[in-house]
Order: sequence, then structure tokens, then C-alpha cells
Amino acid sequence: MLNLTVISSTNMKTLVRYICACSMALVMFVPYSLLMAQTRNFYSTENGLSSSLINQLFQDSRGFIWVATEYGLNRFDGNQFKLIPQVEITDTPPAKILLEDKDGELWIGGSGQPLLCLNIHTEQVRTAREKFGKQFPEQILSALKGISD
Repeated sequence: MLNLTVISSTNMKTLVRYICACSMALVMFVPYSLLMAQTRNFYSTENGLSSSLINQLFQDSRGFIWVATEYGLNRFDGNQFKLIPQVEITDTPPAKILLEDKDGELWIGGSGQPLLCLNIHTEQVRTAREKFGKQFPEQILSALKGISD
């Protein structure tokens, strides 16, 4: 025997209201929870960055983020910024981090500036000429070839 239940109009209105309330809750709270899963941090000079005018970002092989600003080179470890005072960056035109070589040195240069090599482990800075000595041009080409291989 088939058992059919008749729903009164009062019960039907209650059911519709319940379905609408559940739908609204899904529409309102699911996108909010997805947005909350994506956090963003904004950094400025208040967090230790030397300037909020950023010329370039570069991530090295150890995962550090290097930030070239108008007032210097900063290393970010995920928590705090550290200014690298050994690297003097001029702002016309701004110096750029060109690449990281196989020796763990960042090459930093710009028009009218000497090509610098910053050891990411010791933070020692030297010019490319100091690094390569008399074989300066040939050694740079060799080092660049090693990176592109």
C-alpha cells in the first residue's frame, strides 16, 4: 500500500523558508571561508623595508627574497627584512639583481654602475673584476654559460 502524506500550506511555507535560509547561508559563508583561506601580507618601511619604492624582487636558491629598493638591497627571510648596507644602489637608473650564479652569488648591476657580486651566504660584496681578476670578461662569459646550461 502506498503511503502519501499531504503537506499543509503552513508546513510547505516552513519548508520553503528553511530551504531559502540554508541556500543563503551557503551563498554567504562558503565564499567568505574561501577568502579567509587566502591570507595576504603587505610590507612597508614600517616592517623594516628600506623603501616602499621597489625596483625588483628576486628569490635565491635558498628561498630568500631579495628586494632592490631606491634606498638599498633588502633580504627577506619570510619574517623580517634585513638591509644589506654593503650594496649601494643608485636610483638613476636603478640597479637590478641580474642572476644568481653557481657559486651562490647574486650579480647586481645597472647602467653606469660596477657589476657587483654578493655572496648570499657571507653577504660579502666584491666587484666582478675583483672576483675574476685578469680574466674578467672571459670568466663572466664562462659563468653565464654555466648558468644557462
